[in-house]
Amino acid sequence: MNQNKDKHDKPRLLVVTGPESTGKSVLSAALGDALGAPVVPEFAREFLLAREGRYRQSDLEAIARGQRQAIEHHRQQAGRWLVVDTDWTVLQVWEQFKYRPAAYHWPKGYGALEVPHLYLLCAPDFPWAPDPLREHPEAREELFIHYQKVLVQTPAPVLTLYGALEARLQQVLERVG
Repeated sequence: MNQNKDKHDKPRLLVVTGPESTGKSVLSAALGDALGAPVVPEFAREFLLAREGRYRQSDLEAIARGQRQAIEHHRQQAGRWLVVDTDWTVLQVWEQFKYRPAAYHWPKGYGALEVPHLYLLCAPDFPWAPDPLREHPEAREELFIHYQKVLVQTPAPVLTLYGALEARLQQVLERVG
């Protein structure tokens, strides 16, 4: 256990979320470095790589469980902060956008939702970076609106980030100071 943390203290979660190719993983790594905090990687990437990018709606629950387990694992090494590269919000948006179910299933498989200290919503103002796991370069603005709708319903504060990585990082560091 991290010696800078009382055994009863939970680290504050900074959750980076948003559409594909908006710099989430790069920002997460930069925040982890700047704050001396562990970074929980996006479990969906590992899951999809193992399946050559193929998935079904029913796989979203397994992805949610894997992300939750990764958060719990990294929490053990965290001090004051824990940076999370996406959470259940990505899965809810993706289910709504891709499958358009009559009833949404979230947070099925995720368990009780923990309220993060801050959601960091990355705007789609980065150039699209091709990646075999990314699916919708033409829909980033539409997906961004989905994220805004989901996040406004959470009790956590949301900081929407625009601009280059350095500007985004500075905005977050000023906010969490």
